[in-house]
Amino acid sequence: MLEGWKERLEEIFDDYKDTRLQLEVSDEFQNDLKQRLEADALQQSQKGASVEPQSIEQANREARASFESSYLRLKGFILSKIQLKGNASRGVVPIPAQQVRVKLPEIKLPIFDGTIREWPSFRDSFQSLIASNTHLSDVDKFSYLLSSLSKEAKRVVEVIEVTSDNYAVAWELLEKRFENKYLIVKSYVEALFTADPVKKECHESVNRLIDTFERNLKMLEKTGERTANWSTLLVFMLSSRLDPATLRHWETHRKSTLVPSYTDLTVNFLRNHSLVLQSLDASKGRPTDSSRSSTHRSPNAKCFEK
Repeated sequence: MLEGWKERLEEIFDDYKDTRLQLEVSDEFQNDLKQRLEADALQQSQKGASVEPQSIEQANREARASFESSYLRLKGFILSKIQLKGNASRGVVPIPAQQVRVKLPEIKLPIFDGTIREWPSFRDSFQSLIASNTHLSDVDKFSYLLSSLSKEAKRVVEVIEVTSDNYAVAWELLEKRFENKYLIVKSYVEALFTADPVKKECHESVNRLIDTFERNLKMLEKTGERTANWSTLLVFMLSSRLDPATLRHWETHRKSTLVPSYTDLTVNFLRNHSLVLQSLDASKGRPTDSSRSSTHRSPNAKCFEK
């Protein structure tokens, strides 16, 4: 039953992404959204608050981020229930920490090696799956923490004895070392400036570039940065990393002398352009990523050949 819900949840998430993309490229939807945002701003101003209407780009991003956050929380809940059910079927029950310990159940966590940009993602995953799990003792949580660290991050806590009291101490040391908003924000901005350029017109590399920008922008928003005001800069940064053919298509697409928005470039052009390229590749019988990997070729090799 739980496995079925897990699969259904993943299907819903995939359907949502496709539907959301179709909505965001729909002029009718964007016009309705703009009217709602302006109405909300007007309502706030009538209450005495001086606010500007939220941008369509920011509203779309927040909608996607909110749905994704809900999806991750629900999936984490289902996975924890599956784990508990599996333990029960194997006769594994919670026991006091003083008694003989059983082997910890496998919970897949990202490995954090001390890269500052990865800290927020690791922190949130660990807190959701391990720290908030009331069925685990502090010693268990400490053991999971150690198994999820490597390199510089592990050196911060590896000399601490694994005890219940020391779990909080270890986590506090990690927070003091890596909970640095300035460095975190700097790393996300740096990732935008150093994103790998597209060398050849290819849907995989175009999608990779968009995903790099979207991922780092979402993380910046979580830190409180108002990236909705960066639209013009983002258009320049992203378009400067496009291959000549794609850039030519973009310049032909935009036509107007008005300054294009980041959404115009990513949602209204690049996503659609990528689908066209993918369709053309399929019609030519181009090998898929899986077939290339089976012959030990590097994924996206054709996209990045000089």
